[in-house]
Amino acid sequence: MENIWYVQGQHVDYAREKILPDGAIELIIDLDSWPKKIFDDEITTESYRTVKRAWISGERTRYIVIGTDNTHLIGIRFKPGGAYPFFGFPISELSEYVTELDLIWGRLVYDIRDQLLEIDSPEEKLLRLESFLLEQGVAPWNELPLWVPSTDPDHLGFARVDCSRAVAAGLVTRPLGETVDAVLDEFATLVDDDPRRRGKLTAERERELIARWRERAKGRDASGGAPP
Repeated sequence: MENIWYVQGQHVDYAREKILPDGAIELIIDLDSWPKKIFDDEITTESYRTVKRAWISGERTRYIVIGTDNTHLIGIRFKPGGAYPFFGFPISELSEYVTELDLIWGRLVYDIRDQLLEIDSPEEKLLRLESFLLEQGVAPWNELPLWVPSTDPDHLGFARVDCSRAVAAGLVTRPLGETVDAVLDEFATLVDDDPRRRGKLTAERERELIARWRERAKGRDASGGAPP
């Protein structure tokens, strides 16, 4: 993944926005209650299609035009080629299309969206996911690289140094992804085992976690909406 982003309460004074192709893939969960529009072009027609709840925008070779009434969204932006582990089929099948996620993940995406809607703050949304991972015994760094639980007493404050004064004084940094790649490349020259080959969830473990997430959602529904 390149980044995870969250938007709430954004309003602009124009009705359409052109999104240029950049080689990335984005998975978007819509926390608004109305469908979103994808127009045929930017000016000449009112013809459009709609998507709702959650969708994935594949790699594109041309721009798309969307409506701007997107006021409450969560998205995951994948680096080129980085979305494959989440889908398990040739990601090229999604190229040039915006595809609603229920066609790929079924009911699971609605379960995730419903749980996010129950939570008010962005921080608590992330903590809900984090608590689930901890309950299932997912190992930070080993099964999920670059994840350190915020409640882990051994890592309180880890990677949370405030560098705002340095930035104000002119500090320039390169993108995080480049830094991570450079560190891993250097590490691979020092040891025989490249961490990129071992630090991940196995396919079997991933399927197990998805099944337990679904069980958790069913338990919430049975109890009248409260999470178990």
